[in-house]
This record gives sequence, C-alpha cells and structure tokens, in this order.
Amino acid sequence: MSLDTVELIAAVEDFFAFKIPDTEAEQMGTVQQIADGVCRLRGGGATTPSRIRHGCHAAIRRELQAALRLAQRPDTAVPLAQVLPAAAAHWNPVLAQLAARTGWQLPSFTDPRPPATSWLGRLFRAEPGRWPDWRLATVGDLVDWTVSLNYARFYHGPDATLPYDVLRIVVGIVAERAGVAVWEIRPEDSITNDLGLD
Repeated sequence: MSLDTVELIAAVEDFFAFKIPDTEAEQMGTVQQIADGVCRLRGGGATTPSRIRHGCHAAIRRELQAALRLAQRPDTAVPLAQVLPAAAAHWNPVLAQLAARTGWQLPSFTDPRPPATSWLGRLFRAEPGRWPDWRLATVGDLVDWTVSLNYARFYHGPDATLPYDVLRIVVGIVAERAGVAVWEIRPEDSITNDLGLD
C-alpha cells in the first residue's frame, strides 16, 4: 500500500475510532471495499433505512420545491436534468440558496467536458477520461452527495454501522483525501487507478 492509501485508511480508522488490521486494509482497493470492510469489522450490515438519508432527503426535496417553485416535491428517482437548468452556471446559485437555507455544504458542479478528439488532446488531457456528467444523476444522488459532504456534521463515527451511512462517510473521507468532488466518486472506483491516490 502506498503512503496516500495508508493515510486514507488511517483517516477512516480515526473517524470510526477503531483499527483496521493490515491484512484487511491490503484487500481494500475500492471505495465500496473500504465501506464493506468497515461494516464487516464493526458488525454492521443491518438493512434498516438510514435516518440521516431520510432527513436529508426530505429537506432537499422541500427546499428544491421552494427554490424552483415546483408544483410538487421532486421524487428521488427524478433526473436532475428534469428539475434544474442544464448549465452548472444556472444550477450552482440554486445550490447556494439551498446551502444557505439548510446550513449544509452542497456540491458545486462544473459542466462536463467533451472528450478530446485529437490524439494530442487525449495524450495531454489533465482530466480523467471518465469525466462524469452530473446531469445524468437523480435527486437521490444529490441527497447522497450532500450526506457525504456533511458526514462529519451528520455522523458520530463510532455509532455509524448501517451500510448506507458507512459508504457515505467513506465517500466523504475519500473526497477530502483525493481532492475529488463527491459527485465524481462511485463506489466501484479504484482508490489508486480511478481516484489517483498512490
């Protein structure tokens, strides 16, 4: 394991207040594997719905309805593109308003970049080839990203044992350590190959 990965595992251990054995840590190569390992080692894994997700979900739906003057609250499965302006420049002020009203940190988006077309552009492109398009996400994804951004506020590490909660915490910690936006992190992402932690 590289130094960045060791520091990531140490940050996870610090938040959850327990030690991950080296033999387990060596097997944790993706975001999901870290979350699963934490749940397994701490005896979590219950299928009880997360009260944090439920509360955040209700607040974001309510605030989106108010901010965008929608006739009804958007459902979890509704694509963001159906509710929001297409460009990040128009969407980020809406998020700033929601953040001010809730006191939570919300994601800030950038418009997706088209893939480089020339071989020279592909060779020297600084962004990853899998640049995600947040507009393909849903209101439920926005809730998940918000929970991850506010994990230190919403959770007391030693008490978090539900798989959803542990995954959201791990995504938040990975985002901080890797310097990657939460909306760019997927559970199946490799810590080294996809997120750049050596």
